[in-house]
Amino acid sequence: MKKKSLSFKTSRELREGTYLKLEVMPVRCVIGWEEVQYDGLPETVKSIYQK
Repeated sequence: MKKKSLSFKTSRELREGTYLKLEVMPVRCVIGWEEVQYDGLPETVKSIYQK
């Protein structure tokens, strides 16, 4: 898996124990995001992050 680094700004603070699920477009970068629990992560991401 290829690692990428990105940044974006928001006024909202993440809650403890949650993850960011990002919607990304190659040219426009981050176009949307939501806060999810571990169980809401895609299976490919869960295999990288162990609970």
